[in-house]
Amino acid sequence: FMFTLLILMFGFSFGLNLGVMKLPGFVPKVIFDGGGYAGDWSKEAKTYFPDPDVRFIVVEASPHKIPGLRDKTKALGKVEVVNCVL
Repeated sequence: FMFTLLILMFGFSFGLNLGVMKLPGFVPKVIFDGGGYAGDWSKEAKTYFPDPDVRFIVVEASPHKIPGLRDKTKALGKVEVVNCVL
């Protein structure tokens, strides 16, 4: 049973939102961070879904945040940082 999970951050309850998504045996193909800012949420998501095949798409609207965000998220593995507005 293959599907893609899109996880969006609403508020600051990182663990609560991610804990609800973590079902036994469930491994998302894609985790989407719709407000990358400093990369903290994506790094937290990696602790819940550590599988190396999980792909991260991190979106940030502020161009000046992109270089630092790329540096901070490169350890996640498969990560794409996108500068755009949703």
